[in-house]
Amino acid sequence: MSMKLPNRRNAIIEKRKLTHYLLSLVDEDGKPKAEYFRKVGFNETNLRDFEHALLAIASNNEVKTIEKSEFGVKYIVEGLMDSPIGKKFMVRTIWSIDKGKNNPRLVTAYRV
Repeated sequence: MSMKLPNRRNAIIEKRKLTHYLLSLVDEDGKPKAEYFRKVGFNETNLRDFEHALLAIASNNEVKTIEKSEFGVKYIVEGLMDSPIGKKFMVRTIWSIDKGKNNPRLVTAYRV
């Protein structure tokens, strides 16, 4: 399979997904991700950079896996992310196109 994320130019990342999950040190599921993303320099002062880095993975890389469910379709896309401290690292992003919708939304992201 060789394909890019459908409608990747219209991909959605809710600000709350960044602030209350991927960078949250109090969210039980998000905390390990937040600890890593913060260690490489992402935080509340550069949310836009974090968002752009995640969107770049979706835009520039091929879909690795597709999972269909009753709720829609999930796409797993991996790629190198540049961090504010100048380090590159591999990140897996998971995007969902929910039933009845067209635009992918970020579900989660973590270091691979």
